[in-house]
Amino acid sequence: MALWIVGAACLLVWCGTWAIQVALWLLQLALRLLGGAAVLAFGLVSILALALLDRDELRRIWRRHRAGAAVAATLARERWS
Repeated sequence: MALWIVGAACLLVWCGTWAIQVALWLLQLALRLLGGAAVLAFGLVSILALALLDRDELRRIWRRHRAGAAVAATLARERWS
């Protein structure tokens, strides 16, 4: 009988630690998804605020970004040619 009690206790501890590990993994996944969503939302709100408040600055930023992307694309084409 004592062997059954010890076996049941070991099984309970093993299953309990497994359940805790799964719960912590799910919590980590949820926090990562929440963090990514928060960063994405902050970026979108920032762009929207800039578009509503200062369209000229947004145009300048967009133009610089497109110019930099064009230069990067040209360099990449030259590198692979």
